[in-house]
Amino acid sequence: MSKVAKTNDGTSKRCLKFAWMSYTTIQWHGRNAAICCFTFKKMKPHQLDLQRTIMMDALYERSGRTCGTYTGLWQEFCSDIGPNFRDADYDQLHADVCQAMDDTGSVMTAKQAHQAIATCRRHLLGKWA
Repeated sequence: MSKVAKTNDGTSKRCLKFAWMSYTTIQWHGRNAAICCFTFKKMKPHQLDLQRTIMMDALYERSGRTCGTYTGLWQEFCSDIGPNFRDADYDQLHADVCQAMDDTGSVMTAKQAHQAIATCRRHLLGKWA
C-alpha cells in the first residue's frame, strides 16, 4: 500500500500508506545530503519495529563498523547524542536551518527557522525539552 506524497522540491515520491514523506537536499560538511522525513500517525507495532530497524541500519552504516555486529551501537549513539544536544552551537544551527529553508534574508525565514528548531527539540528531547 502506497500513496504519492508531494515533496519539498516539488517532485512526487511513493511512500508507505502510513507515512507522509518530505524530501529535501542540504549541504552537510561540504557535501550534498538528502533528508527524508516521515511523519507517522499513531504507528502500529510492526511499523514502529520497521522504523527502529531502519534507524539501527543507518546507525550501523554511519558508525564505520564493518564487523557485522550491532552490539553496543545504540549505547554509543546515546552517549554521543546527549553531548551533541548540550553543546550545539545554536547560532550555527539557526544559520544552517535558514540556509536549508532557502534563506532570502526575510525576517520570517529567521522566525520560521527558530520555530522549526524548537519543534524538533521538543520532539527529539521528549520529557527533557
